[in-house]
Amino acid sequence: MCTMVLFIRGNLVCGFKAPSPLLQLPSFDIVNGIAIDTMHCIFLGVVKQLLGLWFNTKHSTQRWYCGNSVEKVDNRLLENKPPSVITRVPRSIQHHLKVWKATEYRNWVLYNSLPCLKGILHEYHQHYALLVGGNILLSGRSISPEQLETAGNLLMHFVEMYDAYYGPRYVLMNQHMLLHLKKSVIDHGPLWCSSLFVFEDRNGDIANYFHEPRMLHTNAAGTFKTIPVTAQTTVTDVISAALEKFGLKD
Repeated sequence: MCTMVLFIRGNLVCGFKAPSPLLQLPSFDIVNGIAIDTMHCIFLGVVKQLLGLWFNTKHSTQRWYCGNSVEKVDNRLLENKPPSVITRVPRSIQHHLKVWKATEYRNWVLYNSLPCLKGILHEYHQHYALLVGGNILLSGRSISPEQLETAGNLLMHFVEMYDAYYGPRYVLMNQHMLLHLKKSVIDHGPLWCSSLFVFEDRNGDIANYFHEPRMLHTNAAGTFKTIPVTAQTTVTDVISAALEKFGLKD
């Protein structure tokens, strides 16, 4: 009762603002029905935190700090020649880390980080490799039961040892969520199936529908309503121009 009163007043309770409205959906399992988003949990969560711990000078007195080797890491990173399927070219950690996009963190984890950090992170390298290995296994197009079990064990050991390597203050919700990635894949498929990357890309398109700072929902709805008319007009104009160009227009 006390907890509910605090919720009604708008107070935080153990980090939560209020019960989720999804609890009111009939026959919906709020625990198993929601997949874990790797974009925010892993790449913009755990991995972004780790890069800050390793390279931010405020941690220069810590054993894990390797900011003195950032140029060496950058040289390795920038020498990589990614295939055409990777749309973002690697950018310098030293000069651009603060503006890295989620896709850059993803590419760092899946393709670049382990070779770039070899011989630099020392004993932390093997611990970090547990996270990389678990993510790669759970990101495949198909995942065998053996791979699923291995990935779960890798991530479990990564989380169990996080406290010992970096201290309890850095063990946050995102680290805990890693323990549930295996179950999320069982329920919802490989990690890329439930990632928000696709939806985040569309947010940029939606932002183009806002033309003034107030009444954003009205602006967006109004623009959406004009799309079919605009599309039909565009198609008509293109066809008309093509017919005229080839002398086929009456």
